[in-house]
Amino acid sequence: MLIFFFMVFLFFYTTDEATWSQLLIRNTGETNPQVALRRVLAEVDKYDRIHRCLFGNYSSELMPRPTPKVLFEIRGSILDFLQRNDLMLLAPIFRTFFTTNGYGFINETAAVYGLAWLPPEGIRGVFTPTNGFYVLRGGFQELVREIARRNELNVRLGVDVVRIQRQFGPSGIYVTFKSKESPEPLTERFDFLILSPAMNSLFDVVDFNPMERKLFRNLVNVNYVITLLESDNGRRARDPQVYYNQNIEEFGYSVMASINLYHAKNNISGPDHRLGLRENGPDGRAPEAVMYYQLGAENPWRKDVDSVIQNKLRTVLRTFDKTNPRILEQVKWGYYFPRFPPPAADRGYLWDVLDMQGRFNTWYIGSSVCFESLESVVEYNNLLMK
Repeated sequence: MLIFFFMVFLFFYTTDEATWSQLLIRNTGETNPQVALRRVLAEVDKYDRIHRCLFGNYSSELMPRPTPKVLFEIRGSILDFLQRNDLMLLAPIFRTFFTTNGYGFINETAAVYGLAWLPPEGIRGVFTPTNGFYVLRGGFQELVREIARRNELNVRLGVDVVRIQRQFGPSGIYVTFKSKESPEPLTERFDFLILSPAMNSLFDVVDFNPMERKLFRNLVNVNYVITLLESDNGRRARDPQVYYNQNIEEFGYSVMASINLYHAKNNISGPDHRLGLRENGPDGRAPEAVMYYQLGAENPWRKDVDSVIQNKLRTVLRTFDKTNPRILEQVKWGYYFPRFPPPAADRGYLWDVLDMQGRFNTWYIGSSVCFESLESVVEYNNLLMK
């Protein structure tokens, strides 16, 4: 059995309870931390009641299709929804979860994404964290390889798909591709098609019909740049995850966040992290290795845009007195978090895609039909299997 995998990079990370508490206390204007926390938790309870009133209880990644009345109640952006329902003390949580992770500004990302990806139990987890930081050894590609091995799947990597033509009925689906083994394009027939890339990146590859084009042409996205960098020393925050809140309101490739993965995974914080007392594992090497995250709308491969990316990264390194910084690897992703903007989301396009699943011998998976996180994509796929 031959399966073409269009791979999508999915990323998430968390912050700790102390950082959240400090952030929320600043935004309440209260001087007493306990009073500030009670006010915020009261709004979490209110958010919980509203969420259940709108959607009831459900267990899937995407709530059942809302009625026209509910779609009207959740219209507009995340910020619109919070303002209408007097939930503005929760805005810092949504802003950090969304904007810092590249999911758009809360005044432009459709409310349905906030309600689906950050339900009440998700917000409660900010204050009562139970899960640690997990990194899959070998990366997600190792997971795909193991799935392929156990199910005896023929997965072809490094294949350039040129064209996908679907002839409905018994004729099947024809995929034209270039491989390393053949200088000429090859075409093979398949019974069905599963697409996982951003659907708005496939208009020149897949022969989308008018119904598909009507939906997918509305998708918007940003670009993501991740830099793994090593430096000899410099100032550090208390925790290995740092959100640069002064940059959170701009997407012009300012550094949004950074993380020392080893310290985060091993819960090294406080003086041990700030002073570098437990550095980067058992190898005894002193340099600190940190990943930096930058987001932007313009093409990151353009020379002038790349220059902006590198300059803004260097600015942060100078701010924190990083000496002898060395870039170990820098990766750029286009089509990050493809999503429906509020006008399209308000028309129920996410559920229109769900209704269209399998109709044209085609199944649509990946972040552009649900949400740009590993958990969301896996849970959406489970929903399709059900």
